[in-house]
Amino acid sequence: MLDKKYWYREAHELCRHWSEKTGYSVPQVASTVAVLSPMCSWTQNLRWAYSLLKDNSAPCLGLQANHDKALRILSGEPINTVLKGEKVKSFYACILRPHCSSVVIDRHMLKIMQWPRDTVTRKQYHKLADIFRYRANLVGMPVPEYQALTWLWQRGDLKQLVFSY
Repeated sequence: MLDKKYWYREAHELCRHWSEKTGYSVPQVASTVAVLSPMCSWTQNLRWAYSLLKDNSAPCLGLQANHDKALRILSGEPINTVLKGEKVKSFYACILRPHCSSVVIDRHMLKIMQWPRDTVTRKQYHKLADIFRYRANLVGMPVPEYQALTWLWQRGDLKQLVFSY
């Protein structure tokens, strides 16, 4: 396994591998993983995505609307017409292009950034993403790597890592 800060690279490689095994394109696989992610642990997200990639009749393991969107993607509907939320679009971009500057502002990131609510408007999302990019730049790290380490720290996987906000 690679260094934990390369989480998005690993996610991309997994999607590439699944693409080869299932015949779906890497963008279809990455967008399926992204669209199934809301309110799902990473382990559950991967289990659900792979079950749909192998068998489109696999049962829904989370939010039905997201299950339906994944099936639309896998049936060939253009990805950009299916992905709507800022978090899901950003997550897709990061998985597809692990070196991009997109920032995934999810409930975990909102907690890290000490945001007072569990939701944000589109304008607030982009402002928080800009702040996060600025902070990644301050410590001299690429955004995806800084984000991966920040998530891991928040989950308690990197107890030694200290971020000052």
